[in-house]
Amino acid sequence: MNLELARLEAARGDANAALRYYHNALYAPWTAEQTDTRRAVRLELIRFLLTTHQSGRAESELVALSTDLPNTPALRLQVGNLFLSVGDNQRALDQFEQALGLAPQDAAVPAGPPLPSATMRRPNVTCAICPILPPISGTCVQSRTWWSLAIRLRRASAQQPAAIG
Repeated sequence: MNLELARLEAARGDANAALRYYHNALYAPWTAEQTDTRRAVRLELIRFLLTTHQSGRAESELVALSTDLPNTPALRLQVGNLFLSVGDNQRALDQFEQALGLAPQDAAVPAGPPLPSATMRRPNVTCAICPILPPISGTCVQSRTWWSLAIRLRRASAQQPAAIG
């Protein structure tokens, strides 16, 4: 019931009411068999918060979500991309590395979504996500998938462990 009300309020444009109903839905009792459904509700809430420009709240929900993820590479990639969208590059990288550790073969996991169009450069570092990889055309590997980036990062860090800082 709360989830339906959250969706209705979100459609009406009442972000505060929608947020209240999403939280009511999330913190209601859930059975063990409903873990995936609860996780999907939290992902829906995160996307809602992002569309309403509440990245701080979205990040808080992402942190909560990341503590309760199953060991599936695709979900780790999805959460990594969401962390990236709120600007939490370190947690994004952590999720990508966990995904890589779960399926170290390139072909074993579908590619993640394309990188966002914004560059993620910072002074004196090639890239906030991949400081040990050179930029491509002056940007942060934007034409690649995050999965490919994670694989390249892992391989590069194995060859140059001191370069990660």
